[in-house]
Amino acid sequence: MENAGMEISLPPDLMKYIDDKVRAGQFGSAAELIHGAIAAMRDQEELTAEDIAALREEVGVGLAQLDRGEGAEWDVEEPSSRVRAAQT
Repeated sequence: MENAGMEISLPPDLMKYIDDKVRAGQFGSAAELIHGAIAAMRDQEELTAEDIAALREEVGVGLAQLDRGEGAEWDVEEPSSRVRAAQT
């Protein structure tokens, strides 16, 4: 399928948000961010009640593990650093 263009207008606060994310290296371009956002929205809309129940069950398992002291320390910045390093 051929890529079709679409022109959209965004309010200044959303334009700044997108620019900030691209400048921070989280996305390669504004188009990449928009593609990701729309794909995430589509995926969210496609979740069934069973999917949500399964996710809640998995979260419950994780919370129970944390309650038992089975959690692991992690650095919130480390995954972002790894992504940025892979992009260079």
